[in-house]
Amino acid sequence: MRIKLDSIDGSHMAFYYCSPEHLAINALQYLKEGEERKQKLYIYMDPLLFGKLNQLFEKLGDGCNIEHLYLEQLIQGYKADGIQKLRGHINELVWECRRDRYEGIRAIVQVAFAIKQTSKEDFLNFEEVITGIIENTAFSLMCTYDFYDFITKKQIIDKEVIKKSLKTHPYILNQFSIKVNTI
Repeated sequence: MRIKLDSIDGSHMAFYYCSPEHLAINALQYLKEGEERKQKLYIYMDPLLFGKLNQLFEKLGDGCNIEHLYLEQLIQGYKADGIQKLRGHINELVWECRRDRYEGIRAIVQVAFAIKQTSKEDFLNFEEVITGIIENTAFSLMCTYDFYDFITKKQIIDKEVIKKSLKTHPYILNQFSIKVNTI
């Protein structure tokens, strides 16, 4: 089943990319749809990769007003204070966006960077609960997985990370549309 990119409020999805260009083309579509829907855009990724993406966005003639998502603070807060505190932080982010006249939030997380900044265990624990927290909110989250790393080196994106990603994401971005994860 396909879901339009403009109707994804409250969804948690995975995207598996093989190059910065592959990520850029799909991320741009996801972000532009959010911008058109008057959603606040956030990215959490390695600054070097983010710089490459911005260059590609400019070459394509599309730029978005994107802010940094402080994901490591959300993960560490969850680790220290539990699920209710995390739910409170997410609700506060959505409330602040609505106060600033946005319709919601659309965020992208580079999983390899998140794992480097926190830990594999902390990130995977966060992944297990975030779907239930953002469900029925105006917050959508796309987690991006470097599939090239998984295929070639497994330095960060290893078998455990991929298996857990398939279990924790109800949706997968594929061919510019969101599909229900049936795995």
